[in-house]
Amino acid sequence: MNQELDLKTSLTEKIKLQFKKFSENGVVSEPNWLKEYRNLGCTNFEKLGFPTQSDEEWKYTNISPVIKSEFNLTGLKSDSINLSKSDFSKYIISNSYTFVFVNGQFVSSLSVVPNEEGIEVASIKEIIKTNPEILEKYIGKVIELENNSFASLNSTFFTDGIFIQVNESKKLSKPIEILYLSVNENNSPRITHPRNCIIVKKNGMLDFTEHYVSLNSNKNLTNVVTELFLEENTKCNHIKIQNEVNKAFHFGNTAISQKATSEFFTFSFSLGGLISRNQIILNLDGEKSNSNMNGLYISTSNQLHDNHTLINHKTPKCNSRELYKGILYDESKSVFNGKVYVHSIAQKTDSKQTNKNLLLSENATIDTKPQLEIFADDVKCTHGGTVGGIDVNSLFYMKSRGISTKSAEALIALGFASEVTETIENLDLRKYVDTLIVDRLEKSYGNISLPIIAHSS
Repeated sequence: MNQELDLKTSLTEKIKLQFKKFSENGVVSEPNWLKEYRNLGCTNFEKLGFPTQSDEEWKYTNISPVIKSEFNLTGLKSDSINLSKSDFSKYIISNSYTFVFVNGQFVSSLSVVPNEEGIEVASIKEIIKTNPEILEKYIGKVIELENNSFASLNSTFFTDGIFIQVNESKKLSKPIEILYLSVNENNSPRITHPRNCIIVKKNGMLDFTEHYVSLNSNKNLTNVVTELFLEENTKCNHIKIQNEVNKAFHFGNTAISQKATSEFFTFSFSLGGLISRNQIILNLDGEKSNSNMNGLYISTSNQLHDNHTLINHKTPKCNSRELYKGILYDESKSVFNGKVYVHSIAQKTDSKQTNKNLLLSENATIDTKPQLEIFADDVKCTHGGTVGGIDVNSLFYMKSRGISTKSAEALIALGFASEVTETIENLDLRKYVDTLIVDRLEKSYGNISLPIIAHSS
């Protein structure tokens, strides 16, 4: 324990030194408001340090492997890595605009950028140079740093990411895929801090995907913050796919503000990483807003996937639905902590939260904690969680029809996953996610052959 504390202290001190160099060299020409925001992030991180299992929100997630790792902490090196689209073509989702980031930095030559009226899309680095005033209105306005070490660290060091603004009553003709590629050619572990800022103006619509992958097997740490601002009567579909190498660490913070009559759908898919944590905070800030928050995690080997969600019902007559599912193999571990908080003013709230887990190994574990905190008296709220193995009757039924035990288990797991992937509206994206699930299950059962998921819709 003392050794871990010493490592934590040492790494925190190292980060302070890195920020000093970063302030003197990397961001010297930035506007004062951004420098002050970075200082706030650094001060807050110094106060918090890295979380430990003595922190209530991290009691089931041990990040000591992160603390023990040596990283290029700022991710500022712009190594000249020669990539062509053929190197990552299998990660490009059909019928989408694709924004490509390599080690956290935007690469225009590999990207397909929209040029449509009423849509502003650019890298954060470019916006800081050309129009920092627009960022000042949004950066840090919905994400809270006070008790969040990794969001504070991102706010200290971020240099790039994506900026999207959909103007009033506008809609892109195709979804946007934000593709973050990690490439460590010299086996030097690095940390990157992507920062995404998404604004959808009144009556606008947007579909976009955050997609995180590794192009080799070397270790990296991705620490991302995404802030979304949905104005009145907007619609936004958001997908996040984390499929990094199994040596990687991934920490994601997503914060959303929904105004009146807006509709928001989000789907979080965790597949890769040694330790991965996604925290989503959704604020229903306007009456009659609706949200669907769904997720799927498939954990194998010694992976740890942690999902923390908070749905804040702040105004009356809002609806929220949350469905998270987990499939766990080997000695893997997953954490689900979901909270629905209904404020006293939020009468007529309708909320349902469900977490279901399928354990396919005696050594796999899940810590699940669905929560409701209700301070209004005219609401309809339910929550629940289930943990179990394969249903023996279903397994017997399939085996009696000549299906092997491995294939039967895999098919049951496939059907278990399909309930949540069916909620993805975009057919190209749903097909891509389904293909990833089939591929992972086939490998988990020794390269058996499975059909693609057939959805009722």
